[in-house]
Amino acid sequence: MDATPLSRRRFLSLTAAGAATVVAARAAAQGQITVATYGGRFGEAIREGSIKAFQEKTGARVLEEPGVSTVTVGKLRQQKGSPSIDVAWIDGGVSELALADDLLEPIDLSALGQARDLFPEAIHKDRQGRVYAITGGFYSIGMSYNKDRIKNPPASWKDLWRPEYAGRVTTASPVNATWPNWFAHMAKVYGGDLDHPDAFLAAMKQLKVAAFWDAAGQSDNLFQSGEVEVGVHIHGNSWGLRDRGLPIVYVVPTEGAVAGDIRVHLVKGSRNKELALKYIDAVLSPAGQKGLMEYISAGPANQRAEIPAKVRDRMPYGSGSMKNLAIPDWQAINERKPRWIERWNKEVLGKA
Repeated sequence: MDATPLSRRRFLSLTAAGAATVVAARAAAQGQITVATYGGRFGEAIREGSIKAFQEKTGARVLEEPGVSTVTVGKLRQQKGSPSIDVAWIDGGVSELALADDLLEPIDLSALGQARDLFPEAIHKDRQGRVYAITGGFYSIGMSYNKDRIKNPPASWKDLWRPEYAGRVTTASPVNATWPNWFAHMAKVYGGDLDHPDAFLAAMKQLKVAAFWDAAGQSDNLFQSGEVEVGVHIHGNSWGLRDRGLPIVYVVPTEGAVAGDIRVHLVKGSRNKELALKYIDAVLSPAGQKGLMEYISAGPANQRAEIPAKVRDRMPYGSGSMKNLAIPDWQAINERKPRWIERWNKEVLGKA
């Protein structure tokens, strides 16, 4: 039989197609999971810090679904009973809401090689003692300012109300997962408590805000564009802007920064449970923790994770340790959050 000769271009095209088919077949054989992540700097940290390495090591494919924590929980509610998401990154506080809605599968610590090295504060259990979430990294909420435009830097939370800052300030909105613990902290700064935030709300009504941010990435954009010059900011995002050459300085307020964490969860009903647990274990490994530390200066959840020298002074607890982080009482906060939002909308934003 006569053979039709192949041109070099045709040969290379067929070779490339064949290689792509092999890669796709390998990924299919090794499995695939969908991970709900974040947008902006946090999403980038997760992708570069754990997802890429996990894919290279296992041959599995990871599909990302970015979004803020409240949006992710909304998706899980819609998918309840037949989820397309296998692993969900959700902030502390919102995590408890996902638990209350029965959206999470208990995590068997015996299936995680890294479990024995975790800080106790990183393991979150329900009232029956079942693990429903594990912290991937800790962060803090403080203040940032543009040093080229703010000549009298803030030191106290109350400094945000200085007349010279009017119209240049930003804070989180209730949409963001950091807002409730910041609200709780500020209620105390203004002499109240969780049930008596009156003085703080009265102060917020007087604060001349340029813009509120719903997502951490949005806060970065506000500082980058120059729309805001001082305000509430997550410590890792602040340092990220500094690394990009922006004149942004992070400040731990005299009354203290507010602690928070980003957590990994196994979604109830996941059809890829074994692979999902392998991914969670990879996140908690020293290598996975290093990525989060380098990208967003997250405090590690793994006690054996070595903090890189270049971010040692950027940890959420400063020069201290995990003991210096005040972990919020999320149960108490979440019980009061609807009332706080109602009052915020009415008293701060002027909505009926």
